Amino acid sequence: MSFMLAQISDTHLGAGTELFRANFDRVAVALDALQPDLTAHTGDASLDGADDDADLAFAAGALQRLPGPVLCVPGNHDVGDHPARAPRQPVDDARLDNFRCYLGRDRWVKDRAGWRLMGLNSQIMGAHSEADGQAAMIADALDGLGGGAAGGVHPQAVLRCCRQKTASTTGPFRRSPAGRCTP
Repeated sequence: MSFMLAQISDTHLGAGTELFRANFDRVAVALDALQPDLTAHTGDASLDGADDDADLAFAAGALQRLPGPVLCVPGNHDVGDHPARAPRQPVDDARLDNFRCYLGRDRWVKDRAGWRLMGLNSQIMGAHSEADGQAAMIADALDGLGGGAAGGVHPQAVLRCCRQKTASTTGPFRRSPAGRCTP
């Protein structure tokens, strides 16, 4: 059994601006031609959803144009960031609730064709009380896993094939012989 997973990120869609809309339109056309079984949006769907609900609402509406199910995880533009990096827009309960209202769960686990797919909220790691709950979700998802796992976070995705003990990423990580991604 096979499936097609599309991964998009950093669409930065805003209700009050035309910026990035043409880029998103091109992505929508390409995904419509591909017809993926699932699309994972790995952060920054909105231009300034951390402070503007209209941007989250606009991004949610745009994502509805894409074929098949779309699952999202937030980026700093959607929910803010660690207070040390973004003291003006720290991730907090209200911003997380707004993201969930417009774009759905901010972290998730899905099984598809022998793979366990995980969408992780990197914005809460080390910055919010929900980080421990997410860590438990990751541990539960990986416990006894015999197949492959793929995790999507903002700003990069991590793939791990448990049988081959290797990992690859779309971000600034390298492979290690133990199968762990290291910066």
